[in-house]
Amino acid sequence: MKILNFPRPVLLVTNGILWIGAGTNILLTGIRTWSSSSFNALLIAALAVLVFVAFHRMFSSMVRKNVARVHAMQEERAFILRMMPVRTWIILIFMMSLGITLKLTGIAPAFFIAFFYCGLGSALTEAGLRYVISGLTFSAMKRED
Repeated sequence: MKILNFPRPVLLVTNGILWIGAGTNILLTGIRTWSSSSFNALLIAALAVLVFVAFHRMFSSMVRKNVARVHAMQEERAFILRMMPVRTWIILIFMMSLGITLKLTGIAPAFFIAFFYCGLGSALTEAGLRYVISGLTFSAMKRED
């Protein structure tokens, strides 16, 4: 499947686009839920910031490790799914499944969806931007060599 092998910077940018897409979708769901409710805006914003900080820490560590792993790859081109290690794919799939389940079943109240999805979506989007920037700077560093 050589057709699905990409340069390492492309793996990072692709990963970033994936995370930005997921994060934006989750963030918009949180914003729509928040805007269609009468919840205390200050409380929702404060809780969303707390969720962002918690996930930002976790995602920052993941991004740092994944970027270092891609930089350390010996081959110049790698299979597209190697943009993240298996552990990160499992975490991503688990989180997506849990989020979809919470939203579709109505288990989580709208109040929770409003603040949690705003915080989580923001953290995912920010992590995605870090991947994109890492991929673009990796590419620029390669051209200078």
